[in-house]
Amino acid sequence: IRGVRVGVPRAYFFEGIDPEVERAFEEALATLRRLNPAVRVILSSGYSAAAQKLDLPRLGVMAFLQKPYVPNDLARTLRNVLDQTS
Repeated sequence: IRGVRVGVPRAYFFEGIDPEVERAFEEALATLRRLNPAVRVILSSGYSAAAQKLDLPRLGVMAFLQKPYVPNDLARTLRNVLDQTS
């Protein structure tokens, strides 16, 4: 979806993931998959606990990038995801 930015208020991640936010995240991924089944998804968050609460492989997330990150971290993650065959 070109030009669309999705954000989640920081407060949702202090005590884990709010079930409503998790559902919205899963729905967004499902929409992306309907639009392009081959889409490659990287999740980035400043809260590693948030990522640990999600079953990323089940959701089709190919990588997790912990914030803050430097450009080399982003480039390495992108290269790794692009090099994956599926």
